[in-house]
Amino acid sequence: MKTTSPFRLTVLLVDDEDCLRRFVKTILRREGFQVLEAGDGVDALAMLREIHGTVDILVTDVRMPRMTGIELVKAAKSAFPELPVLYISGEYLKQELHDPQHHVAFLQKPFLPQAVLDAVREMIPGATAAPGV
Repeated sequence: MKTTSPFRLTVLLVDDEDCLRRFVKTILRREGFQVLEAGDGVDALAMLREIHGTVDILVTDVRMPRMTGIELVKAAKSAFPELPVLYISGEYLKQELHDPQHHVAFLQKPFLPQAVLDAVREMIPGATAAPGV
């Protein structure tokens, strides 16, 4: 998990749907989060390894080409076990994917902007994004 200033939290956002990725990115950036993005699990895992896991939370779709969100999380958690994860999916998978003990939560698509903000903040202890960024 990232150990820098709590005033600029970083989200790695992974979704193969460009429009959804832009939507969530806009929501998070308006609240002061720094957002890194990837279109699939393969690119996200490469990015995560390149930056040595220095993100505060991984937000990922479940169904994506090349590597699913579940495969991404398994690989990411093996390298960075404390990394909080928020799955986002149009399929109802809360029972299968929600695991607070391992810092994993689930948000059903479609969702309102406030729901994604609340879910991200809930997953990051003491989360406050930089105001006015």
